[in-house]
Amino acid sequence: MRWIILVWMTLCVVPTAGAVPGDQKAVLVTGASSGIGRKITERLADRGYFVYAGARKEADLKALSAIPNVQGVRLDVTSDTDIAAAVATVQAGGRGIYGLVNNAGVATAAPVFETPPGEFDVVMAVNLYGPYRVTKAFAPLLLKSKGRVVTIGSLDGIICRRDIAVYCMSKHGVESFVDSLAIELEPLGVKVSVIEPGRYDSRIDQNMAERLGITDPQWGDRSEYKEPDDVAVAVEQALFDPMPKRRYMVVPDARQAEITIRKQIEQLVELNEGQPYTYDRATLIRMLDEALARSRPRTKAKSRASPEPTVSGHRVGAIFRDCREVCPEMVVIPPGRFMMGAPSTEHYDGEDEGPVHEVHIRYAFAVGQYPITRAEWKRFVRETDHHDRSDCLKGQQDNHPVVCVDWQDATDYAAWLSIKTGKHYRLLSEAEWEYAARAGTTTAYYWGQEIGSGHAACDGCESAYDSKSTAPVDTFQPNKFGLYDMAGNVFSWTQDCYHHSYNGAPSNGSAWRSGSDCGAGHVARGGSWLTGPLKLRSAFRAGYDDDRDGLVGFRLARTAD
Repeated sequence: MRWIILVWMTLCVVPTAGAVPGDQKAVLVTGASSGIGRKITERLADRGYFVYAGARKEADLKALSAIPNVQGVRLDVTSDTDIAAAVATVQAGGRGIYGLVNNAGVATAAPVFETPPGEFDVVMAVNLYGPYRVTKAFAPLLLKSKGRVVTIGSLDGIICRRDIAVYCMSKHGVESFVDSLAIELEPLGVKVSVIEPGRYDSRIDQNMAERLGITDPQWGDRSEYKEPDDVAVAVEQALFDPMPKRRYMVVPDARQAEITIRKQIEQLVELNEGQPYTYDRATLIRMLDEALARSRPRTKAKSRASPEPTVSGHRVGAIFRDCREVCPEMVVIPPGRFMMGAPSTEHYDGEDEGPVHEVHIRYAFAVGQYPITRAEWKRFVRETDHHDRSDCLKGQQDNHPVVCVDWQDATDYAAWLSIKTGKHYRLLSEAEWEYAARAGTTTAYYWGQEIGSGHAACDGCESAYDSKSTAPVDTFQPNKFGLYDMAGNVFSWTQDCYHHSYNGAPSNGSAWRSGSDCGAGHVARGGSWLTGPLKLRSAFRAGYDDDRDGLVGFRLARTAD
């Protein structure tokens, strides 16, 4: 049934979108209550797009609607009534719709013949029929705007496992759905893409456990996986790039990418071999070269011979010291991208934490595993006869972070250590500090969205040191990069002059010292044992006068040779 043609013929009855200030593009995201859908919603809203966020539960709709640029829409993708009401809501909003993100999905865990028919129907109804129903309903609006349809698939649609067979079937069906949809819609001006995520943190397995009555609270817990920020980035590209790709593979590590590509190559070989028109190796390579020439790779392919990023031969994640006695333990941090600043969901009224912007750090560098301690500082004072007020806070031991050091003290220490070792030690730039503190997370704190209990030393962290004194530097759990005290205990000096917003900030990880004489002080990050929880957030920034007090210390970075 050629329903797209019929839809095109009905465009004349679609209400004309009302005028919207700035022509703010609108996107509908299904399954937006958590996981990938929530990340997509937050990213698009932060970028200034208007998001209709589909969810089923009242509490989720309320939470989504509290986000600026987001309107929660009740939407069960298996309900024709909900879908029709969602279309009416969008039409009434006057913005039209530019993008549709089919994200709603459910999982199930069983081989094919052990899956009850009812469970099979549920998975197909949500994962395959859902995108079909929603896309068909919104097609008139999408055709009118010449917009985009993006569907969230899965690598499990390419690489199947016995224990999730029906889920794999549904996601393999999504592959065909996207290709068929593209054949019909792209000649009419609507681009169609599928996003293929690997293993990321989400609630899809926990939701399955709740649906199937599994009571083990740890069953399906994906919290050890990376958060799906990269998936949200790929969705934004598919929605707004002038020439989007049909398929986007998004994986958190090289192993998942390799397994997927090898599987595709195996399938190509199986199709090619043993048939009358088999192509030889040279022809296959020529075909591959032709396809690569037609493609638009976003990153240069990394050959297997490409060197892994290191610092003085130490690989990413390694802990090393450049000398035995006075050198701090350093952790090698990988290159990467992150969104710097506070998203609107943190509800903090500090204007200096925005606008949120992407930073791309293209180099590996090393960061002190701990803040510089009193013992390390004392060695520096003895050797240089440097002015010392580090005893201004009573009760500290040698394994506590040094405090009562100003910005110049910290840079003097780095210069001394550089001369002593022949390596380049320095303070972190503010962007490097936030990248290292977040360690791949996007939550307010590197352990989660809430301050919780016993994660750090602050006024309100529920630790033994709150509002009393600093703590030994190895007291609390490190972040995912293995760095201690990136939140609480003591603020850390950075290289940067304080600016009142990120307008004009560098996007490459470098320190921001232009446009200011540092009259507003330098930036200190991380919060302290005497400050409240809001100041421990990864995005919080403080402009400190270059003086000494009991809240501020420092840690060092080391540049690769």
